[in-house]
Amino acid sequence: MELVTKLCDADFARRAKATDFRSRAWDALRASGAGDGDKVLDAILVLFAALVAQSPHEMIELTQKEDFTSVLWGMLTTLSKVDPFELVRSGANEVVLKNAGIGKAEKLNVSLIPY
Repeated sequence: MELVTKLCDADFARRAKATDFRSRAWDALRASGAGDGDKVLDAILVLFAALVAQSPHEMIELTQKEDFTSVLWGMLTTLSKVDPFELVRSGANEVVLKNAGIGKAEKLNVSLIPY
């Protein structure tokens, strides 16, 4: 989550462009389980890809990753109409959150994200 937040900082993003940071960040996110079904990590991975996609030139580095397209496509095709961020933001009760697969730890992580 901190990684995605830092990419929103123009100075950090500029420095990241000068290195292979995006590739290493993708690998680190994937190694931590992003793209494998964890609702919070998957959302962070999608946000990361969206931030990188703001610059088509920068996106080329990620699209060359063997798993890039398949992981993002897999997440898109399994989307439900339940948005975990919206559920937490709206103050949904524990039962609704649990039915959506959002546990207490995930709720805490999502609630820390500024809106």
